[in-house]
Amino acid sequence: MENADPEESSATTADERTARRRRLANPALPDDLIVEEILVRLPAKAVLRFRAACHAWRSGSSTPNFLQTYYDRKASLPLVAFSKRAKNHQYDDTLDAFDVLAGAEHRRPVLAFNYYGNDLQDSCEGLLLISYTNGRYNICNPATRQCLRLPGLTGAEFAWLYSSPSADGGVEYHVLFWKGIPAVYFVLTVGSTAQPRLIDLPEGPEDLTKAMAGGIHSFRSPSVLFKAALHWASPRHHRLIVFDTAVELFREMRSPIAALEYARLFEIHGTFGMSLLAGTAVKIWVLQDYETEVWTLRSHIELAMVDRFWPNLDHMVLSNNGELLISCGAASAILVQYDVEGNLIKEFSYDSWKPRITGFRFKENIVRHSFFQRPGKGRMAKPPFFKGL
Repeated sequence: MENADPEESSATTADERTARRRRLANPALPDDLIVEEILVRLPAKAVLRFRAACHAWRSGSSTPNFLQTYYDRKASLPLVAFSKRAKNHQYDDTLDAFDVLAGAEHRRPVLAFNYYGNDLQDSCEGLLLISYTNGRYNICNPATRQCLRLPGLTGAEFAWLYSSPSADGGVEYHVLFWKGIPAVYFVLTVGSTAQPRLIDLPEGPEDLTKAMAGGIHSFRSPSVLFKAALHWASPRHHRLIVFDTAVELFREMRSPIAALEYARLFEIHGTFGMSLLAGTAVKIWVLQDYETEVWTLRSHIELAMVDRFWPNLDHMVLSNNGELLISCGAASAILVQYDVEGNLIKEFSYDSWKPRITGFRFKENIVRHSFFQRPGKGRMAKPPFFKGL
């Protein structure tokens, strides 16, 4: 075999280097197209990595318009807690965003705990409020891996996170919480150095004041933010308790049923409703008129094959069509999905202890809020429970 001509080889190498420089100087896709059509569709972890690779991508994916578009495109996924006994006889707990439509393999890890005693208190616009058995609280953004201790909440029994417009046209976040018995309610502004504001109990009716003095609980039914107000299904009051976040006042609201022990409120695409699991059936009501508090029974769903999972059932409404997610079983982890007719759609099994449907939803949000970046005692340099999305 004849040897290659050294000059020809050198010329070929030079041509390849020139072609490579041209490709780098003139990419196949312009940066704005990459940002607006590709980065906006990627998971948060991938977007943050691409930001570090290119200044133009970092700049383009940091604009207010991109951040809002990115958040609006993300799906709002149910949060499910899983527990698995570790070798040290403790529990490895994970909090996962469960993409039911994509299948069982699409569990997106959000947080990870290596000990028992953490609890998800609330989820709001990509932010999670976490409590500990020692009475301490953190607020975190799993997408950006930022976390902040909230010393002002230490000792609170229950707390709820919500947002409201700020005076400068932006968004600020608040936490409503209560301490003691009789319960005393406060509102803390996240990132503010001001002391939490005391919230007065309503003067009437008497049964509402009495129920609130015992403290609002969210064990089974998380609050729902709708029309700038927090709503709870209150079993001890047999009505809904409402906190108007604009004027910071409590009031009550009619409920479609009196038995609220296993009821759950939901808001999906502007529809406010309540579901109740009783026996092997789920009833779903929707609020037809918020001002007059008129409710309508939308669905009565008899669950097929549910008797083999009884008695450890929990549920969550997934869509306005009435699709349901049910958790069941104690020794095994089983999630089942039903349609509005009560037909079994999917069954998901996991090597884990009984999954707990938290009732919360989660959307990725890559906004880097200023309160995470301010110096102070609450900052956490290396948050212990981020597993990444």
